[in-house]
Amino acid sequence: MKLTLRTLGAGLGLAAAPALAQAQDLTNAGASITVQPGTTIYIGAGGLANPSGTLTNAGSLRVDGPLTNAGTLDLSTGTVEVAGHQG
Repeated sequence: MKLTLRTLGAGLGLAAAPALAQAQDLTNAGASITVQPGTTIYIGAGGLANPSGTLTNAGSLRVDGPLTNAGTLDLSTGTVEVAGHQG
């Protein structure tokens, strides 16, 4: 499964409620994503690309592929596990 997020309008983004979500890869192309406490996001071998979005992690984020970022990552309060390579 490929998940690509884009901003739909000013101030509109995605906030994950406490749950488990998974995708083969995730590309954040301008959206604001917040991983809430108690939420686990699993991204497979396709990796996480954050070229222009904002990702705030207060939950648990696991990436089995590469992690690339030119956007904004706030990883200060959650846990992050990257099993792939960072580019």
